[in-house]
Amino acid sequence: MIPKLIKVDLKANDNRPLLGKPYLHVYGYICNIGKYSALNSTVHVVAFQSGEIVAIDTYIDLGSIDGGS
Repeated sequence: MIPKLIKVDLKANDNRPLLGKPYLHVYGYICNIGKYSALNSTVHVVAFQSGEIVAIDTYIDLGSIDGGS
């Protein structure tokens, strides 16, 4: 009754355009190799600036991930 989530090629790019606000682009795949669905799945993203100052501390909602997907 326990899902098994794995990350596949999960990466982040720090984007600092000349015009506009800087942003962090997080991308990749989260797969459920277990038999059961993972409900209310999230990815916790924490980004640090120099001096160990937390710049971003947020969750990305993935919703439900069916088993074997």
